[in-house]
Amino acid sequence: MAVKLKNVIEAVAKEKNVPEDIIEKALIDGIRAAVQKEYGYRDNVKVVFDKENDELKVFLRKKVTPFIENPKRDITLQEAKKYDPDAEAGKYVDVPLSLEDLGRIALNAAKEVITYKVAKVEKNILFREFKELEGKVVTGTVRRFENGDIIVDLGRVEAVLPEEEQIRKEKYKIGDRIRALILKVIKEGSYQ
Repeated sequence: MAVKLKNVIEAVAKEKNVPEDIIEKALIDGIRAAVQKEYGYRDNVKVVFDKENDELKVFLRKKVTPFIENPKRDITLQEAKKYDPDAEAGKYVDVPLSLEDLGRIALNAAKEVITYKVAKVEKNILFREFKELEGKVVTGTVRRFENGDIIVDLGRVEAVLPEEEQIRKEKYKIGDRIRALILKVIKEGSYQ
């Protein structure tokens, strides 16, 4: 049974709580990055997700020339006619590329791009969600201690209860449930 790309996009979007079009765009950008890494292309890569047929199509834009100087960028008129019967010298033609032709390193590049873009969007959604909770009391679980601060797990994010904001006589241990007021939500990490 073949896995439907559309179903994978829906599942990842649901799991990450990110809109499907963002996942789709990340996938397209990732495949574009993989092709660029594998073939050294820059601007002449076109990636299209055909939702109707549930296919990801990749095209390399090549210039029709009588003499091939660079096989990565040029194509003969005879070869171009196979892809576009109206091809003419000096014009460009979109040549389909099979995803099976991509190497392992290129596919890792695609995975990195997709992971980065999804994580960035996911982090922005979480930031907006928790920014709305500023000034409200939330419940979390004590996870660890760092330099006197308490790191509290709020479910999908961690919060810091600074030492100066803690009640002096109260002692906490890992696993304790704690209620605290969210004073400020800030972006941290490499996905800003």
